[in-house]
Amino acid sequence: MGPNEVRRRSEWPSPPNYEEILLYKELCKENPFIHPINIYYQEIPRSPIDSRRRKYNEASRCNDTSRRCATSVGDRTARNADAIEDGTAQSVASTGDRTARQRSAEGTVLNKVNSILNKLSISNFDKLSSELLKIEILSDDLLESIVKSIFNKAIIEPHFGEIYSKLCLCFGNFNIQFKRFLLNMCQNEFEKRNRMTGNIVFIGQLFKTQMISEQIIHSCLDKLIDDPTGENIECICKLLEIAGGSMRENLDENFKKLKSISENKIIIDSRRRFMIKDLIELKQNNWVSRKTNQPLKMVTELCSV
Repeated sequence: MGPNEVRRRSEWPSPPNYEEILLYKELCKENPFIHPINIYYQEIPRSPIDSRRRKYNEASRCNDTSRRCATSVGDRTARNADAIEDGTAQSVASTGDRTARQRSAEGTVLNKVNSILNKLSISNFDKLSSELLKIEILSDDLLESIVKSIFNKAIIEPHFGEIYSKLCLCFGNFNIQFKRFLLNMCQNEFEKRNRMTGNIVFIGQLFKTQMISEQIIHSCLDKLIDDPTGENIECICKLLEIAGGSMRENLDENFKKLKSISENKIIIDSRRRFMIKDLIELKQNNWVSRKTNQPLKMVTELCSV
Protein backbone atom coordinates (compact mmCIF):
# COMPACT_ATOMS: atom_id res chain seq x y z
CA MET A 1 0.00 0.00 0.00
CA GLY A 2 1.48 3.37 -1.08
CA PRO A 3 1.81 6.46 1.18
CA ASN A 4 -0.95 8.35 -0.64
CA GLU A 5 -3.54 5.61 -0.23
CA VAL A 6 -6.02 5.81 2.65
CA ARG A 7 -6.63 2.79 4.78
CA ARG A 8 -9.96 1.82 6.15
CA ARG A 9 -10.40 2.63 9.83
CA SER A 10 -10.47 -1.08 10.71
CA GLU A 11 -7.00 -1.45 9.09
CA TRP A 12 -5.38 1.44 10.96
CA PRO A 13 -2.59 0.36 13.25
CA SER A 14 -2.75 1.01 16.93
CA PRO A 15 -1.09 4.20 18.25
CA PRO A 16 2.62 3.95 18.93
CA ASN A 17 3.77 3.08 22.39
CA TYR A 18 6.59 4.67 24.35
CA GLU A 19 9.34 2.49 22.92
CA GLU A 20 8.27 3.20 19.37
CA ILE A 21 8.32 6.96 20.09
CA LEU A 22 11.90 6.70 21.37
CA LEU A 23 12.83 4.78 18.27
CA TYR A 24 11.19 7.48 16.16
CA LYS A 25 13.29 10.18 17.82
CA GLU A 26 16.49 8.29 17.19
CA LEU A 27 15.55 7.79 13.55
CA CYS A 28 14.73 11.45 13.12
CA LYS A 29 18.18 12.37 14.34
CA GLU A 30 19.78 10.09 11.82
CA ASN A 31 17.45 10.84 8.89
CA PRO A 32 15.68 14.24 8.65
CA PHE A 33 13.44 12.94 5.82
CA ILE A 34 11.40 10.77 8.12
CA HIS A 35 7.86 11.98 8.74
CA PRO A 36 5.80 10.88 11.77
CA ILE A 37 2.97 9.55 9.61
CA ASN A 38 5.39 7.28 7.82
CA ILE A 39 6.50 5.89 11.13
CA TYR A 40 2.90 5.51 12.13
CA TYR A 41 2.09 3.51 9.01
CA GLN A 42 5.51 1.71 9.11
CA GLU A 43 6.51 3.16 5.76
CA ILE A 44 9.80 5.01 6.15
CA PRO A 45 11.08 6.77 2.98
CA ARG A 46 14.72 6.55 1.99
CA SER A 47 17.12 9.39 1.34
CA PRO A 48 19.06 9.58 -1.97
CA ILE A 49 22.12 8.29 -0.13
CA ASP A 50 20.15 5.35 1.19
CA SER A 51 18.75 4.68 -2.31
CA ARG A 52 22.26 4.55 -3.79
CA ARG A 53 23.36 2.35 -0.90
CA ARG A 54 20.41 0.03 -1.49
CA LYS A 55 21.21 -0.23 -5.22
CA TYR A 56 24.84 -0.97 -4.36
CA ASN A 57 23.82 -3.67 -1.90
CA GLU A 58 21.44 -5.19 -4.44
CA ALA A 59 24.17 -5.15 -7.07
CA SER A 60 26.55 -6.77 -4.61
CA ARG A 61 23.99 -9.47 -3.86
CA CYS A 62 23.51 -10.06 -7.61
CA ASN A 63 27.27 -10.35 -8.10
CA ASP A 64 27.52 -12.75 -5.20
CA THR A 65 24.68 -14.79 -6.68
CA SER A 66 26.34 -14.78 -10.11
CA ARG A 67 29.64 -15.84 -8.58
CA ARG A 68 27.93 -18.62 -6.67
CA CYS A 69 26.13 -19.74 -9.85
CA ALA A 70 29.37 -19.61 -11.85
CA THR A 71 31.18 -21.56 -9.16
CA SER A 72 28.39 -24.10 -9.09
CA VAL A 73 28.42 -24.43 -12.88
CA GLY A 74 32.21 -24.72 -12.88
CA ASP A 75 32.12 -27.39 -10.20
CA ARG A 76 29.42 -29.25 -12.09
CA THR A 77 31.40 -28.97 -15.34
CA ALA A 78 34.53 -30.22 -13.60
CA ARG A 79 32.62 -33.14 -12.13
CA ASN A 80 31.19 -33.95 -15.56
CA ALA A 81 34.64 -33.74 -17.12
CA ASP A 82 36.03 -36.06 -14.45
CA ALA A 83 33.16 -38.46 -15.04
CA ILE A 84 33.75 -38.39 -18.80
CA GLU A 85 37.48 -38.90 -18.29
CA ASP A 86 36.85 -41.81 -15.95
CA GLY A 87 34.38 -43.29 -18.44
CA THR A 88 36.87 -42.88 -21.30
CA ALA A 89 39.62 -44.49 -19.24
CA GLN A 90 37.34 -47.39 -18.39
CA SER A 91 36.33 -47.70 -22.05
CA VAL A 92 39.98 -47.71 -23.17
CA ALA A 93 40.84 -50.30 -20.53
CA SER A 94 37.88 -52.42 -21.60
CA THR A 95 38.88 -52.14 -25.26
CA GLY A 96 42.47 -53.07 -24.41
CA ASP A 97 41.33 -56.14 -22.48
CA ARG A 98 39.03 -57.16 -25.32
CA THR A 99 41.84 -56.72 -27.87
CA ALA A 100 44.24 -58.75 -25.73
CA ARG A 101 41.71 -61.56 -25.42
CA GLN A 102 41.06 -61.48 -29.16
CA ARG A 103 44.78 -61.65 -29.95
CA SER A 104 45.19 -64.56 -27.60
CA ALA A 105 42.29 -66.40 -29.25
CA GLU A 106 43.66 -65.66 -32.74
CA GLY A 107 47.09 -66.92 -31.68
CA THR A 108 45.55 -70.18 -30.50
CA VAL A 109 43.70 -70.59 -33.81
CA LEU A 110 46.84 -69.83 -35.83
CA ASN A 111 48.84 -72.41 -33.89
CA LYS A 112 46.18 -74.99 -34.67
CA VAL A 113 46.31 -74.10 -38.37
CA ASN A 114 50.10 -74.45 -38.48
CA SER A 115 49.88 -77.79 -36.69
CA ILE A 116 47.44 -79.09 -39.33
CA LEU A 117 49.59 -77.75 -42.18
CA ASN A 118 52.62 -79.65 -40.86
CA LYS A 119 50.65 -82.91 -41.06
CA LEU A 120 49.05 -82.28 -44.45
CA SER A 121 49.61 -84.83 -47.24
CA ILE A 122 47.71 -86.41 -50.12
CA SER A 123 46.54 -89.35 -48.01
CA ASN A 124 44.96 -87.22 -45.27
CA PHE A 125 44.09 -84.16 -47.37
CA ASP A 126 40.30 -84.58 -47.20
CA LYS A 127 40.28 -85.03 -43.44
CA LEU A 128 42.65 -82.22 -42.53
CA SER A 129 41.27 -79.76 -45.08
CA SER A 130 37.77 -80.25 -43.63
CA GLU A 131 39.18 -79.54 -40.16
CA LEU A 132 40.72 -76.32 -41.42
CA LEU A 133 37.47 -75.19 -43.02
CA LYS A 134 35.61 -75.73 -39.73
CA ILE A 135 37.88 -73.28 -37.90
CA GLU A 136 36.10 -70.05 -36.99
CA ILE A 137 37.88 -67.06 -38.50
CA LEU A 138 37.46 -64.22 -35.99
CA SER A 139 38.75 -61.31 -38.08
CA ASP A 140 40.35 -60.30 -41.38
CA ASP A 141 43.71 -60.09 -39.62
CA LEU A 142 43.43 -63.73 -38.62
CA LEU A 143 42.41 -64.68 -42.16
CA GLU A 144 45.42 -62.85 -43.58
CA SER A 145 47.70 -64.64 -41.10
CA ILE A 146 46.25 -68.01 -42.18
CA VAL A 147 46.82 -67.13 -45.85
CA LYS A 148 50.39 -66.10 -45.02
CA SER A 149 51.03 -69.41 -43.25
CA ILE A 150 49.78 -71.42 -46.24
CA PHE A 151 51.69 -69.20 -48.67
CA ASN A 152 54.97 -69.55 -46.76
CA LYS A 153 54.57 -73.33 -46.56
CA ALA A 154 53.97 -73.48 -50.32
CA ILE A 155 57.05 -71.33 -51.02
CA ILE A 156 59.34 -73.25 -48.69
CA GLU A 157 58.06 -76.66 -49.85
CA PRO A 158 57.56 -76.32 -53.64
CA HIS A 159 57.19 -80.11 -53.99
CA PHE A 160 53.91 -79.77 -52.08
CA GLY A 161 52.68 -76.85 -54.17
CA GLU A 162 49.90 -78.97 -55.67
CA ILE A 163 48.51 -79.82 -52.23
CA TYR A 164 48.63 -76.24 -50.99
CA SER A 165 47.01 -74.95 -54.18
CA LYS A 166 44.10 -77.39 -53.67
CA LEU A 167 43.83 -76.24 -50.08
CA CYS A 168 43.68 -72.63 -51.25
CA LEU A 169 40.92 -73.59 -53.67
CA CYS A 170 38.89 -75.04 -50.80
CA PHE A 171 39.32 -71.89 -48.74
CA GLY A 172 38.63 -69.62 -51.70
CA ASN A 173 35.30 -71.29 -52.38
CA PHE A 174 34.13 -70.38 -48.88
CA ASN A 175 35.79 -67.00 -48.42
CA ILE A 176 36.25 -64.36 -51.11
CA GLN A 177 38.72 -62.39 -49.01
CA PHE A 178 41.04 -65.41 -48.93
CA LYS A 179 41.67 -65.24 -52.67
CA ARG A 180 42.34 -61.50 -52.54
CA PHE A 181 44.92 -61.87 -49.76
CA LEU A 182 46.56 -64.79 -51.57
CA LEU A 183 46.91 -63.05 -54.93
CA ASN A 184 48.31 -59.93 -53.28
CA MET A 185 50.98 -62.01 -51.55
CA CYS A 186 51.94 -63.76 -54.79
CA GLN A 187 52.15 -60.46 -56.64
CA ASN A 188 54.20 -58.73 -53.94
CA GLU A 189 56.63 -61.63 -53.77
CA PHE A 190 57.01 -61.68 -57.55
CA GLU A 191 57.60 -57.92 -57.80
CA LYS A 192 60.17 -57.98 -55.01
CA ARG A 193 61.96 -60.92 -56.70
CA ASN A 194 61.99 -62.76 -53.39
CA ARG A 195 61.97 -66.56 -53.26
CA MET A 196 61.29 -66.57 -56.99
CA THR A 197 61.50 -70.31 -57.63
CA GLY A 198 59.08 -71.36 -54.90
CA ASN A 199 56.71 -68.51 -55.70
CA ILE A 200 56.61 -69.22 -59.44
CA VAL A 201 55.94 -72.92 -58.83
CA PHE A 202 53.06 -72.02 -56.53
CA ILE A 203 51.69 -69.55 -59.10
CA GLY A 204 51.70 -72.33 -61.71
CA GLN A 205 49.85 -74.68 -59.37
CA LEU A 206 47.27 -71.99 -58.56
CA PHE A 207 46.70 -71.55 -62.30
CA LYS A 208 46.00 -75.28 -62.66
CA THR A 209 43.32 -74.99 -59.95
CA GLN A 210 41.91 -71.95 -61.81
CA MET A 211 42.60 -69.55 -58.96
CA ILE A 212 44.85 -67.51 -61.27
CA SER A 213 43.92 -66.46 -64.79
CA GLU A 214 45.97 -67.25 -67.89
CA GLN A 215 46.51 -63.53 -68.39
CA ILE A 216 48.51 -63.40 -65.15
CA ILE A 217 50.70 -66.28 -66.35
CA HIS A 218 51.47 -64.47 -69.63
CA SER A 219 52.26 -61.30 -67.70
CA CYS A 220 54.76 -63.21 -65.55
CA LEU A 221 56.34 -64.83 -68.62
CA ASP A 222 56.76 -61.51 -70.41
CA LYS A 223 58.44 -59.88 -67.42
CA LEU A 224 60.79 -62.82 -66.92
CA ILE A 225 61.78 -63.10 -70.61
CA ASP A 226 62.48 -59.37 -70.85
CA ASP A 227 65.14 -59.85 -68.17
CA PRO A 228 66.79 -63.16 -69.14
CA THR A 229 68.97 -63.73 -66.09
CA GLY A 230 69.82 -67.25 -65.01
CA GLU A 231 67.23 -67.29 -62.22
CA ASN A 232 64.51 -65.87 -64.45
CA ILE A 233 65.15 -68.49 -67.15
CA GLU A 234 64.87 -71.20 -64.53
CA CYS A 235 61.57 -69.72 -63.31
CA ILE A 236 60.22 -69.62 -66.89
CA CYS A 237 61.01 -73.29 -67.40
CA LYS A 238 59.37 -74.33 -64.13
CA LEU A 239 56.29 -72.19 -64.76
CA LEU A 240 55.75 -73.62 -68.26
CA GLU A 241 56.38 -77.17 -67.06
CA ILE A 242 53.46 -76.80 -64.67
CA ALA A 243 51.08 -74.49 -66.54
CA GLY A 244 52.01 -74.91 -70.21
CA GLY A 245 49.75 -77.90 -70.86
CA SER A 246 46.70 -76.03 -69.49
CA MET A 247 47.25 -72.78 -71.39
CA ARG A 248 44.99 -72.05 -74.36
CA GLU A 249 46.87 -69.21 -76.03
CA ASN A 250 49.73 -69.91 -78.39
CA LEU A 251 53.16 -70.04 -76.78
CA ASP A 252 55.18 -70.16 -79.98
CA GLU A 253 56.44 -66.61 -79.59
CA ASN A 254 57.66 -67.34 -76.05
CA PHE A 255 59.49 -70.46 -77.19
CA LYS A 256 61.17 -68.59 -80.04
CA LYS A 257 62.59 -66.15 -77.52
CA LEU A 258 63.69 -69.00 -75.23
CA LYS A 259 65.45 -70.80 -78.08
CA SER A 260 67.23 -67.60 -79.05
CA ILE A 261 68.35 -67.08 -75.47
CA SER A 262 69.60 -70.68 -75.17
CA GLU A 263 71.85 -70.20 -78.20
CA ASN A 264 73.61 -67.31 -76.49
CA LYS A 265 76.21 -68.98 -74.29
CA ILE A 266 77.21 -65.65 -72.78
CA ILE A 267 73.83 -65.00 -71.18
CA ILE A 268 73.16 -68.38 -69.52
CA ASP A 269 75.15 -71.37 -68.40
CA SER A 270 74.94 -74.93 -69.70
CA ARG A 271 72.59 -76.17 -66.96
CA ARG A 272 69.91 -73.65 -67.88
CA ARG A 273 70.41 -74.29 -71.59
CA PHE A 274 69.54 -77.92 -70.95
CA MET A 275 66.48 -76.83 -68.99
CA ILE A 276 65.24 -74.91 -72.04
CA LYS A 277 65.99 -77.91 -74.24
CA ASP A 278 63.97 -80.20 -71.96
CA LEU A 279 61.11 -77.71 -71.96
CA ILE A 280 61.03 -77.61 -75.77
CA GLU A 281 60.93 -81.43 -75.89
CA LEU A 282 58.11 -81.41 -73.31
CA LYS A 283 56.05 -79.10 -75.52
CA GLN A 284 56.74 -81.25 -78.56
CA ASN A 285 55.52 -84.29 -76.57
CA ASN A 286 52.18 -82.53 -75.84
CA TRP A 287 53.29 -81.63 -72.32
CA VAL A 288 53.60 -85.26 -71.24
CA SER A 289 56.78 -85.80 -69.23
CA ARG A 290 58.97 -88.78 -70.00
CA LYS A 291 59.87 -88.96 -66.32
CA THR A 292 57.91 -91.34 -64.15
CA ASN A 293 55.61 -89.43 -61.79
CA GLN A 294 56.23 -90.42 -58.20
CA PRO A 295 53.63 -89.90 -55.45
CA LEU A 296 54.19 -86.95 -53.16
CA LYS A 297 55.56 -87.69 -49.71
CA MET A 298 55.19 -85.87 -46.41
CA VAL A 299 57.90 -83.46 -45.31
CA THR A 300 58.96 -85.77 -42.49
CA GLU A 301 59.41 -88.61 -45.00
CA LEU A 302 61.58 -86.42 -47.21
CA CYS A 303 63.73 -85.40 -44.27
CA SER A 304 64.22 -89.00 -43.15
CA VAL A 305 65.61 -90.06 -46.54
